[in-house]
Amino acid sequence: SKAKRLKLVEVVHLLREITNIEMDLRFEAAAANELYENTKQDKGFNVPKIYWNYTTKKILTLDKVNGVSIREQVELNKQGIIHARIGQIGYTEEQLRDNLEAFLTDVKKAKPPSAKGIYISKVTLSSTMGKGFEIDTTKLNF
Repeated sequence: SKAKRLKLVEVVHLLREITNIEMDLRFEAAAANELYENTKQDKGFNVPKIYWNYTTKKILTLDKVNGVSIREQVELNKQGIIHARIGQIGYTEEQLRDNLEAFLTDVKKAKPPSAKGIYISKVTLSSTMGKGFEIDTTKLNF
């Protein structure tokens, strides 16, 4: 019979083992700790530190990091942070530069007359889930 060939009992045991490994928060902590170690010297990039003495299979203990989710566009706008898409996979360096310069030109044009001083203080570029890096705006035409 098919049930005999599928070895359902063994499949269930395998799934239990996989689930137990996936649910072990020590593995999550190890991955987060690796990211922390790789980025701890990076300016403007903050990954919570893992507290290993308090982390177990069922408890993950780490620093609290204050910030605003990228999904909270209203809050980001209140803080003067503008999030915009300037390209996608397949865009050339020239297309990305042109799009960035056009975007920054539009932002600069939108500067209220009452705003004094530097209006665009920093530009950071990143992929969707990647680390951002600061752009030297002196090399752009906007």
